Amino acid sequence: MNKLLLVVTIAVVGVTIFTLQSMNDNEINEVTAVSSNTVSPSKLDTNVIDDSNSSVDSNRPNSKDDKSLISIKTQNNKTGGGLPVQLELLGLVYSKLSVESYVQIAVDGNIAEFNIDEEIHNTSIYLNRINKNSIFVDYQSVNYEIKLSQMNSLEEQRILVEFNQMTAKEIGSRPRQIEHIVGLLPSPFNDGGKLITPGQNPDLYNSARFKEGDVLLEVNGFNIDDEASFGELQTHIRTAQTLKFVVYRGGRRITLYLDIPSETLKM
Repeated sequence: MNKLLLVVTIAVVGVTIFTLQSMNDNEINEVTAVSSNTVSPSKLDTNVIDDSNSSVDSNRPNSKDDKSLISIKTQNNKTGGGLPVQLELLGLVYSKLSVESYVQIAVDGNIAEFNIDEEIHNTSIYLNRINKNSIFVDYQSVNYEIKLSQMNSLEEQRILVEFNQMTAKEIGSRPRQIEHIVGLLPSPFNDGGKLITPGQNPDLYNSARFKEGDVLLEVNGFNIDDEASFGELQTHIRTAQTLKFVVYRGGRRITLYLDIPSETLKM
């Protein structure tokens, strides 16, 4: 009987010890789990986003996320609008080649033309970019957009640059200037005129039946050597339906023709 009581007592003590040990292990695991999810203040500091180290892509002036970009319409642009002086964009020439792009700007009544990266009238404002209808200037590392406030004062120059960059496919059968048809070189003869070569669209040169060595004298009555007459010719070609060329070939004058379809005509 005493032996049986001793065995039972030992068993009870063993179970009690095992239960207490299990409870302690669970508490330790819970504390460990809580500790693993707790971040120290120094750990939090390293995860804070530091805006001072972020870089703004200056090549994306149209980005809506660029906080340094301020859009200013010139008709509402005042001296206190962020720039030290009032700028008015009078005209611009946009080209695919930045070296051919330039603008005309008025500052306090002074009008001048500027290229990209140039300082504007000693104002510490620099021309940063030229678009088709606006420009971006840089002042104290902030970009400002300035839009045309009126008709483009350099519209004719802009058109000429655009025409000069057209491909043969873009020109098609509708030339906008004489260079779309022929290239012009100084004449080797004393009788005036221009030695011609195939223009930007050689198909037009061939359609008019020009030949190597031809010297162009007149187009629709416009003298090719007279500067004023030549300027009028360039405007005339844009709407002409037929072009009549007076050419010096093989010691005599001949006349060649080129019919131009209307732009509304579907070919």
